[in-house]
Amino acid sequence: MPTLTITAAGASRRVDLEKPDVVLGRYYKADVRLKDVKASREHCRIVQSEAGYLLVDAGSSNGTFLNGLAVKEHPLRSGDRIQIGLTTITFEEKLAPAPAPRRPVPPRKQAAAPRKANPLAVVVVLCAAALGGVTLYDWWTRPAVDDEALRRDADRLRSAGLADEDRLDFDGAAAKYGDARAALARSPRLSARASEAEAWVRSARARQSAYAALKKRFDELQAEAMRPEGERRAGAELASAAEGLIAEAGDAPLPWIGALRGLRDMLAKRR
Repeated sequence: MPTLTITAAGASRRVDLEKPDVVLGRYYKADVRLKDVKASREHCRIVQSEAGYLLVDAGSSNGTFLNGLAVKEHPLRSGDRIQIGLTTITFEEKLAPAPAPRRPVPPRKQAAAPRKANPLAVVVVLCAAALGGVTLYDWWTRPAVDDEALRRDADRLRSAGLADEDRLDFDGAAAKYGDARAALARSPRLSARASEAEAWVRSARARQSAYAALKKRFDELQAEAMRPEGERRAGAELASAAEGLIAEAGDAPLPWIGALRGLRDMLAKRR
């Protein structure tokens, strides 16, 4: 059963998704109630479909963000992070364990009538075995791919990558997700999840680009605020633009968010 880990104000709680359509919001009748002033009464929904689970924004005032990007409707994957105001929600979907690998048993061959060995053929076979360095016994006793170990490695790298994203180290996160993708691709049973790991890389790069775009807009806003009156917008309008950037940044530990809040407070005092 999928679960949500809800983190707000330094405290976390887990909620099981027991219904096919779960409403998240500030309203007391919501399936998952959020005590967040920036959350709408019915902020968003998590809906089960034939293809999996979908995150659907319910016309919220401040928007619903998935892995740092504003979305209206988007499929959910295990490990995705939903941002609602100052609340972070992690979606986890437990996968059924894969069956243990079984080595195929070679078919028995019927005994053939003995034939007289060709001395030249014997020499050729012995030389080929010596040069190849791999005997039938070596091949048969070679260990099978450990699916469970590869899955654990991929999950560990996924967790480490998410920690890097929390520190805004998107290059480090993308590298770890790439290693997870390589680990999953080694097993035929897990190769389908390799494309999921590729999506982690794209998501990290998308968040990196989104935050870079926010920083550019902050720089432009700061430059406009320094212009003389008549060459810039009114203080209240600039303060509103700064407030919008703060809302888009959410609780991301951006190094310049403090300067942005200070600029908003300064602009709010202007006429």
